[in-house]
Amino acid sequence: MKRLTALMLVGVLLLGTPQMASAASTQTDRITPRPASKGGVIGTDFTPHVMNSEAETNVIVELRKDPVAVIEARSGTTMSSKQRSQLRERIKGSQKSVISQINSSGGHVVSQMASAYNGVHARVRGSELKKIEALPEVVAIHGAPRYKARPTNDTSVPFLGADKVWQDVGYTGKNVKVAVLDTGIDYTHADFGGPGTPDAFTAASRKSDRIADPALFGTKAAKVKGGVDLVGDKYDASDPKSKPHPDPNPLDCAAAGHGSHVAGTIAGLGVTTSGDTYHGPYDGTTADKKFKVGPGVAPHADLYAVRVFGCAGTTDVTTEAIDWAVANQMDVANLSLGGTYGTADAPDAVAARNAVASGVIMVVAAGNEGHNPYLVGSPSTGHGVISVAAVDHAETFPGAVLTTADGHRIQAINANDAKLASTYDVVILKDDPATEEDESLGCSEQAYRSNGITSGANQLAVSTRGRCARIARAVHAQKAGAAAAAMINTDDTLPSFEGPITGNPDTGEEYEVTIPFLGIRGPLGAKSDGDTLHGADGTTITLQGNSAANSEYRHPADFTSSGPVTGTSAAHPSVGAPGVSITSVAVGSGSDGTTMSGTSMATPHVAGVAALGVQAHPDWTHQQIGQAIVTTADHDGIKGTDTHLTGAGLVDPVALVKATTSAHGDVTTTKLGSVADPSLSYGFVEITDAYSSARTVKLTNHSTSAKTYRLTTQASANSDAAEVTVSPSTLTIGPGASKSAQVYLSTSVDKIGTSSDKDDQSSFHAIEGIVTATSGSEKTHVPYLLVPRADAGVTMVGKPVLNKASNTIKLTKQAPAVPATVQTFTLGTVDARGHKETASDRGWDVRAIGVASVQNGSDTTLQFAINTYSNHSNAALNEYAVILDTDNNGKPDKAVFATDSGLVNEGYANGVAEVFIADLATEEITPAGHLAIAPTDSSTVILPVDASTVGINGRFTYRVETTSGVDDEHHDRTLKATYDPNHKVFADGQTLTIGAGQQDAELTVPFVPAAFKAAPRNGLGLLLIAPDNAAASEALIVPKLPLRADLRNP
Repeated sequence: MKRLTALMLVGVLLLGTPQMASAASTQTDRITPRPASKGGVIGTDFTPHVMNSEAETNVIVELRKDPVAVIEARSGTTMSSKQRSQLRERIKGSQKSVISQINSSGGHVVSQMASAYNGVHARVRGSELKKIEALPEVVAIHGAPRYKARPTNDTSVPFLGADKVWQDVGYTGKNVKVAVLDTGIDYTHADFGGPGTPDAFTAASRKSDRIADPALFGTKAAKVKGGVDLVGDKYDASDPKSKPHPDPNPLDCAAAGHGSHVAGTIAGLGVTTSGDTYHGPYDGTTADKKFKVGPGVAPHADLYAVRVFGCAGTTDVTTEAIDWAVANQMDVANLSLGGTYGTADAPDAVAARNAVASGVIMVVAAGNEGHNPYLVGSPSTGHGVISVAAVDHAETFPGAVLTTADGHRIQAINANDAKLASTYDVVILKDDPATEEDESLGCSEQAYRSNGITSGANQLAVSTRGRCARIARAVHAQKAGAAAAAMINTDDTLPSFEGPITGNPDTGEEYEVTIPFLGIRGPLGAKSDGDTLHGADGTTITLQGNSAANSEYRHPADFTSSGPVTGTSAAHPSVGAPGVSITSVAVGSGSDGTTMSGTSMATPHVAGVAALGVQAHPDWTHQQIGQAIVTTADHDGIKGTDTHLTGAGLVDPVALVKATTSAHGDVTTTKLGSVADPSLSYGFVEITDAYSSARTVKLTNHSTSAKTYRLTTQASANSDAAEVTVSPSTLTIGPGASKSAQVYLSTSVDKIGTSSDKDDQSSFHAIEGIVTATSGSEKTHVPYLLVPRADAGVTMVGKPVLNKASNTIKLTKQAPAVPATVQTFTLGTVDARGHKETASDRGWDVRAIGVASVQNGSDTTLQFAINTYSNHSNAALNEYAVILDTDNNGKPDKAVFATDSGLVNEGYANGVAEVFIADLATEEITPAGHLAIAPTDSSTVILPVDASTVGINGRFTYRVETTSGVDDEHHDRTLKATYDPNHKVFADGQTLTIGAGQQDAELTVPFVPAAFKAAPRNGLGLLLIAPDNAAASEALIVPKLPLRADLRNP
């Protein structure tokens, strides 16, 4: 089902695009592909669907009956715990027929859900799913998302101003119940009022599957008041044989620690420099004290540990955990986990939405996959859920100035603040093409040894970022004997500060790094500091420690995942919070802290703020408090950002607890009642001429006197041009009353960019900003977002006939104000529409395929066009594969496929669609050296590949298979097609540009009758791709032969 995704810092690859003419039409003889790095076989765990189509799948079966939360909401009464329990058992009893079918199909049930979601989590072979889906009780079958808890207090809490809340109004989260859905909590740690010794943790670990000591865990404990372990120590969702073994003791594992770190940020009591639990006071003086671990945002809140991870690996029981939070009436739930390409209708996003409707404030990490569009992950994409982005809050960091022998100075970050020597000998790690590993990345001890790193040689081992965790390099380098390690970043910023490095996050091994781990600005090849250091290979450099200004201070972290929501283009993330170099609880240490980075670390700051809000506003609904967390955010607290990246701004606890106004925008109706988002999502639209739409913003005055609000709008710095107005622009609202205003957004096609006008693959466009309601000193912000795409409306005039040596195809454009391109391919085949796509799961039902070839030096570059009936949000989510029979023997030889580059290369998505080659005999995967041509919100993906890399030197046979990234049991395949780049029937591979201000144009396409006579199927017709058209109209098909026999599903 949904492919393995995780929270992890990854690089973002941006490459240039060809510039478009803006006046008269021009015709060129090539389609320009986007280059990507080449290399040998990739040592990857990724398996494309074309090589793994019969694997067991991980699903959640959604059932028709309402869950407990819906039934309770409809009843209009509050049920007792006994009533809820009895109802849960009845609902689970109604699932028996589904469970019986799963078992008889050779599958097995992972769990049953009945509180926030009525469903059965199971593992079953894909070929058996239709039998289950046919049962009358079944609504739908969804892929079960699988997540990894892998991140990429004392300064971050004061940075937000939580200590001012403690001081000014005395709110500390007292009696607020916060569930932490994570790896568990080390309740023996001093930060949670435990004994504060490693021995106490070791003793508790020996009994981790039994009832915990009630003095440390439970209603009588100082901090962790309850919870459950849903999986057991050995569970790993990546292993098909692994099954959950729930127990009542959610103690964190020594090899994990993620949940303990998160819990400390939410509500840790604090640990003094002597290792004792800090018991207050929590006021304006707290920030001036010295701590081993600073107090959390809400130090008096009660924590509940819901363990969803084993000691290592992944989880797929997030929906079950949300179900638990609803059943146990939590005030706030923190989920520092999530995937990529999140949708609003993923099972855990729906469960999170239902939890919001039932009164739980859901605070969820946006993800760590970077700034490319549509990466924000579920369950943070659920309606009403607060999706949290990460912000860099450090004004300065420990640094080092490296001076080369020829006098060049390089500013580095001393990422673990280790003691520096005055000189080092530079050793640049280089790749050995004879091995599967890319040694230049420094992701193994052998990578360092093979490059000559030895103990006692005073060497600085220099690697390049990619594939493995950043700090894993420091572990490998020290083991190999390096005196220091450095990593060159993949962009022009310095990597994050890590703090003490105590282990390898890739393996879970505990290991203390004492050598310096330096971070250097990149990227290589851009005359960067990394290039300067590469030039010093084999020489001696000098080092001098310093305190360096952080150029990324108050900027979005480079790893924080960008929105909007896949499928709907809705506005998420919601807010930002500190998520870079956060020090909190170190599991099993007794009283120590450790430093981590990620949206996993930003999320608990917001959950702690939510606890303060619940205490501050006892008369507000939890939905209103959740909305106010967003609408009171400091819009100016984050620099250089956009709404689709960090939402309303930096979370502001002071503004939240003092707020007298709540506001919301879009409203979603559920069986539980309405869920209101604190944002305005205009969605995705394709514009041919002018566009105008309105959304409603609603304000509620919670004060005891009337308030007058002035409503204004402010566009984000990078927003496309539009006019956004509010009517009425002034509202006077009485005490306890609510009023609404309309937010009108209008723009025109000439203000919207095209599908290839930006210097990146996605060419993403957004009209975004905030609506601000001002009353006195109180400001209430509601973000707005529209994702537009210009629709040039290119169509053919008449019905062209392809029977001349030179054929002219007349084209016209409905939107003369914008430029447009038309690209020519030889039509391979057409495919009938025969698959059930949804608003979120789309862009994989194939309409037509074609191929073009252009000479590229001594080689030929083939370009395969795959056109689908509906648009994708980001093509990197899905898998688009061309299956090649290069010797025409009826057996497939190679697969050229495009999918997420980071997923294949590093194991973590990055939102870039790259082309790869799979050898179907050896199952080896190599990069093709090209990115896919795949703008966001388009319905065409073009896969370039050099003929020599796939063994093509003449006629070959091909077909296409596409696979949904939302649910990989949803896929399509076409009939076979043939093509000969040496004897082309049509002169394909041309690009016609119709300039801005021009309406009509002609495309000239030569035809070779002899080639057609020799192999008619090589010339089925022409496939013209107009990428600036509306998604469903990008393919213009000009048949040479009748297509009726092709228009079917194989």
